[in-house]
Amino acid sequence: MSVAVDGIFATLQGIEPRSPSAAPFYDDSVRQLNAALAARRDRLDDARGGLPWVIGALLFVGSLVIVGYAVLVGARSFWFHAIGAGSIALVIGMSLVVLATLVYPFSGDLAIDSRPFQHGTLSQFFGRP
Repeated sequence: MSVAVDGIFATLQGIEPRSPSAAPFYDDSVRQLNAALAARRDRLDDARGGLPWVIGALLFVGSLVIVGYAVLVGARSFWFHAIGAGSIALVIGMSLVVLATLVYPFSGDLAIDSRPFQHGTLSQFFGRP
């Protein structure tokens, strides 16, 4: 992909606008190419996913504190105490599952497949028959 982008940049650099009306078209072409590359960079960054270590540490320590507090705070009934601590742990666990799903948006059942890039019309841009 970078070879194709380098080729586009080389082609644009080799163009010399010959008329006053061609200069704005040339400027807009360069601006549009830069915008497309910036959008591509953003998509690639989003696809990598990941969770900053600070947020992971905050979730881990916060979960320990909340569940620890729920375990240590006494209730007269053992079952009432166990249900309270268990429900807090369940909510935290479900929140972590939602967070993991949001961190890796291009995986799982709703993953984006690369087949359209390998077959059909788009394959001409990626050097595949």
